[in-house]
Amino acid sequence: MKDFTHISQAIKHYSDAINTLMLSDISQLLNQQFSDLTQRQMSVVLMVSDRARTINEIANHFSITASAASQLIKKLEKAGYVKRDINLNNRREIIVTLDRLGEELSARMTEMDMYIIEKYYMKFDEQELVQLLGLLKKLHQIASDVQNKA
Repeated sequence: MKDFTHISQAIKHYSDAINTLMLSDISQLLNQQFSDLTQRQMSVVLMVSDRARTINEIANHFSITASAASQLIKKLEKAGYVKRDINLNNRREIIVTLDRLGEELSARMTEMDMYIIEKYYMKFDEQELVQLLGLLKKLHQIASDVQNKA
């Protein structure tokens, strides 16, 4: 059990260190262009970049109230990152899409993803990447299952 705990602590340490290094790269690459955004605001913009979202979808994703999500979206809209439109099929529903700055951030993040892949992940061979992916998927599933039981 002692070895298991020691190994788990080492994994957490290296995981945190890797995240810190990669976030440092991303921060430098963003070059203060999007420094006005909080981490949550950036996450919302990236979530909306996949597809249009409703306020309720955003609220559920972040485990916040619809009112809190609406306030978050209002700030992003005012800053030019997202737009809010009424769903023509359900007038009580608000659809959130990217605005000009949101599109710019999304494009920049895609560039950064490629930079991170080339800088770090391309140092692995394909078998190592497949193994890493499998382990990360398994850890994600365990974490999701634990969260859903709570």
